[in-house]
Amino acid sequence: MMYMKRFLLFLLVFLFAYCLLAVLPAFGQASESGSPVYLLRMERGTRAENVCVLVRGDGLFHLERTAPNRSRIYEGSFPASSMQELQQMLDAGELQKLSQDQISVELVSEDLDQVLLAIRRPDQWQKLSFPTAKTRKPFRNSLEPLIKWLDRVKQQPQEMRNATPNRCMPPPETTAGQTVQTAEKQPPANPYVMRLVVDYMSTQTLSRNGAPTPTAATAIDEKMERTCVVIYKSGRYRLEKSKQEFGGKMRAEVFRDSLSEAQLQELQGILDAPELRNLHHPTAGAGVTVREGETTDLFIPRGAEIQRLMFATYFGARTQGLGMRDQTRINVDEEVQLLRPLRKWLKQNVEERKVPPAKDAPATNCAVAIQPE
Repeated sequence: MMYMKRFLLFLLVFLFAYCLLAVLPAFGQASESGSPVYLLRMERGTRAENVCVLVRGDGLFHLERTAPNRSRIYEGSFPASSMQELQQMLDAGELQKLSQDQISVELVSEDLDQVLLAIRRPDQWQKLSFPTAKTRKPFRNSLEPLIKWLDRVKQQPQEMRNATPNRCMPPPETTAGQTVQTAEKQPPANPYVMRLVVDYMSTQTLSRNGAPTPTAATAIDEKMERTCVVIYKSGRYRLEKSKQEFGGKMRAEVFRDSLSEAQLQELQGILDAPELRNLHHPTAGAGVTVREGETTDLFIPRGAEIQRLMFATYFGARTQGLGMRDQTRINVDEEVQLLRPLRKWLKQNVEERKVPPAKDAPATNCAVAIQPE
């Protein structure tokens, strides 16, 4: 049970990272109205607690500490000396030059210690996700001061009563009834058509002879597979297929090629279907421990905004009320069927193409590239 919980918690942190990276650029839009801009959003998630902070350029902050069965919220203002110290850490040369493709990717790990950073830079938001403490080691000189700073500032004296946690997100820019959310802006030199990430995970308890058994376990077999694709308006695409077992290294293959104009038009027709274009699908519920499941995260540019949709299907859910016993029921996200035409098109036009893996191309989770690949 402990291994299964750890595996699912790690997966949920990844899913939250995708959602977070999608909405962060909305921060900077505050400057258009003349009010101070947001400077930093930082979050650290461990087994003990989740801590996040949102800091505005004038020193105002919102901080949350979330542990099992309790959330604490604090708001206030950092003095000028603290803001100067923070700005010096953010301006460190190594950190300023760091990009997500320099950070190693892991799908599963025993280490649950993720750090998410969004730092306001002159021309854009610098967004970084470090899945584990191990992935931070090459950049410890720049990151350790920030982590120690977060450990200090989380010790706030006065908790806000009856406040509602919001994961340190800024005020929403969208209005009621909108079906799309403000998201990552199109790279002007490399606009994209869509980005899809599909994760499949399974957890199985093995007996001494290798047969599945709910008792007398001697091993935990945890696996995760990720397939992602990003397609650009130029016709270029990146497809990644990654696998990792608990305790092992991630194995990833990267495929890059181009699509024809006719293929792009067919894809755009699928994405523009009214039932998909008008869909507003909420984020999948967190905190469910499962034996097997699949999650899908889809990003589609819609003019100046990005439509983000997330779906989750799982089998063998466990609940505390039933003694954490395996259940044989299946929870299927009903609206995931709306993705069937898209998944079929991707299989026929991208996944089944006989393209050799790219050499010396690290996995990036198909993050949208600023410049053409």
